[in-house]
Amino acid sequence: MHLHRLLARRGRFYYGWIIAVATMITGICTSPGQTYGISSFNSSFRDSLSLSDTQLTGAYMLGTLLAALPMTYIGALFDRYGGKRTLGAVVFVFGLACFATSRATGVVTLFGCFLLLRMCGQGAMGLIAQNTDAMWFNRRLGTVTGMKRVVSAMAVGLVPSATVWLIARVGWRPAYAILGGIVWVVMGGILLFVFVDRPEKVGLRPDGNGREADEANQVDDAANSFTPAQALRTRAFWVMAAAGALWSMVGTGVQFNIQPIFLEKGLTVQNAATWFTVLAGTSAALFLVAGILADNIRLNVLLCVSVASLVAADWILGSSVSLSSAYVTAGMFGLGSAFFMTILSTLFARYYGRQHLGKIQGVLTTMLVGASAVGPFAMGLLKDLAGSYDAPLRLFAVVTAVMVPVALLATPPSRRPAPG
Repeated sequence: MHLHRLLARRGRFYYGWIIAVATMITGICTSPGQTYGISSFNSSFRDSLSLSDTQLTGAYMLGTLLAALPMTYIGALFDRYGGKRTLGAVVFVFGLACFATSRATGVVTLFGCFLLLRMCGQGAMGLIAQNTDAMWFNRRLGTVTGMKRVVSAMAVGLVPSATVWLIARVGWRPAYAILGGIVWVVMGGILLFVFVDRPEKVGLRPDGNGREADEANQVDDAANSFTPAQALRTRAFWVMAAAGALWSMVGTGVQFNIQPIFLEKGLTVQNAATWFTVLAGTSAALFLVAGILADNIRLNVLLCVSVASLVAADWILGSSVSLSSAYVTAGMFGLGSAFFMTILSTLFARYYGRQHLGKIQGVLTTMLVGASAVGPFAMGLLKDLAGSYDAPLRLFAVVTAVMVPVALLATPPSRRPAPG
């Protein structure tokens, strides 16, 4: 029954690696609430519920914006009650959200479903999984994140195709209900038999259970941990927040609208699906590299490279009509995403410590989820005003380019936090 205790007591194997697998699976289980998962149902939503593009994207935007608000509270619950109890409650609500989506009858009910799907899937489950990794790893957090993200990137490439196949076999309503059931079964097993909040609960330390662990590298000491108020007074937090908001807004906007972008350029829906596959494949190939670099190179430099990749991808996608160039942009998105997601999973634990990590990450997650809500709607609105998607893509590239040199300012806080 207590598998984690039995395995943790065997000093030859660090149980944190099992936790890493568990949080990786948790990330995959968020798919029904992620943009790449929901987008597979977009045409079904439009046709079955008789929605216009404005109604669909508007409901998605408003639902995602409101979904961002509870993230700071979710982070506080993580700090107070631990990841296991908090994740259990979130998973239960997420499964209900999937079942509710299968019963949606119009734009109002679909908005409510988007709110819960985005709050639990894109927001809370990802936040808890990410923070749990930081509880178990510090010096090797970048490498662990890179290894996990390889598999997660594969999910981005496979889930949309698998979801489309499932919809074709059983219909979109049963498909969403089935996805909710899968999440409950898989996550229920992990929470019951595998999940442990932090290594101290089973007599271990971050990165390993040896007594020779380098104490200088342990950031869980309360004296070296920042409170949320202290973190918000540092330059690195706001540089990371600005870069992350641009990534969330622009990345989500492009992914949500990739089909009409391709159709406008004379390409096909199948080409758009392949774009996701190229993006996922590039991310999978580079996540491990990004993780290793994050353990050996300054994170602000990697953040600069990540933002520069986003700029190049937007500009090329808005300036070219060839299929090969479009696929190049998928590779650039994949490269930038691999670097950014790795930085997001490592920077805050290393800069601010573990004691208040949930609440600090929750504040940032609120900003990122909110920014992701604006992207699809802003791109659609600008497209209507300009007559094509090229103009908003180029505008996004120009705005994001300002962030490239600013990203270098995301350096570690120069001193210990002041009291309060």
